Amino acid sequence: MEKQKLNFKNLIKENLMYIIIFILDLILICVNRAINGFENILWISDLSSFFGILNVIFTAKHTIFGLIFNLISTIFISVTSIYQKLWLNAVCCIFISAPSLLIGIIKWHKNEKSGNGQNLNTLSKKSRIFVFISFIIISIISLLILKYFNGNLYYLDAFYSISCVYGILLCSFAFIDQFKYFITSNVIGIVMYTILTIQNINNLPFLFTTIIYLIVNIMGCINWIKIKKNIENNTTESKELKNELSTTQNENQVSLKNI
Repeated sequence: MEKQKLNFKNLIKENLMYIIIFILDLILICVNRAINGFENILWISDLSSFFGILNVIFTAKHTIFGLIFNLISTIFISVTSIYQKLWLNAVCCIFISAPSLLIGIIKWHKNEKSGNGQNLNTLSKKSRIFVFISFIIISIISLLILKYFNGNLYYLDAFYSISCVYGILLCSFAFIDQFKYFITSNVIGIVMYTILTIQNINNLPFLFTTIIYLIVNIMGCINWIKIKKNIENNTTESKELKNELSTTQNENQVSLKNI
C-alpha cells in the first residue's frame, strides 16, 4: 500500500506541470462557455481544445495516446474550420491529417506489440532541407490559392495549416522534427486566433489553447531529445558490451588452441 502511494506521489511529481496546464485549460474552457453559452456552433471548439491539450501532453510524454487524442481533436477542428471558412485548414484536417494520424496509430501500435523500433526517429540533414523547402513552396502556393478564393485570414491560414500538416505527418511517423513545425504553427496560430477572437469571442478557447500548445510542445521537444539521447547511450553501451564479450570469446578460443 505504501509502495503504491509512493508511486502515485512520484507520478504526480513527474507530471505536475502537465496536470496544472490541463486544469488551467479546463477552467478557461468552462469559464468561456459559461459566458458565451451554446447558441453558436463554435462551442464545438471547446471539444477540440480539450482533446488538443490531451494530445500535446501525451505526445510530449511520448505515448500512442498523443496520436489518438490528436485524431479526435482534428475531427472537431475540421468542423469549426468549415464554419469559419478556413478552407485550407478544413481540407488539410479531413484529407491529410486524419488519415496520417490513423496510419500513425496503427504503425505505433504494431511497433509496441512487436517490440521492434523505438517509435522515435530523426530526419537526416538532406531530408530536413528538402522538407523545409517543400514547406515554404507549398505554403506560398496555398496562400495564393486562398487569396484567390477570398479565404478568411489567408495569409495566416496558409502557413498555419501547412505547418500543422507537416507536424502531424512527422508526428505520425514518430519524427522528433515534428516539434519544429508544431511550434511554428503555434506561433502563427496565436496571431491568427487573436484576430479570430476579435471577430468572434467564441474563438477564445482556441487562443488560450494555442498558447498552451506552444508551452507543451517546447516541453515535448526537450523530453523527446532526452529520450533520444538515452536510446543512443543504451545502444552505445550495448555495442560496447557485445564487443567486450566478442573479444573475451576470441581470447578464450586462442587460449584453448594454445593449450
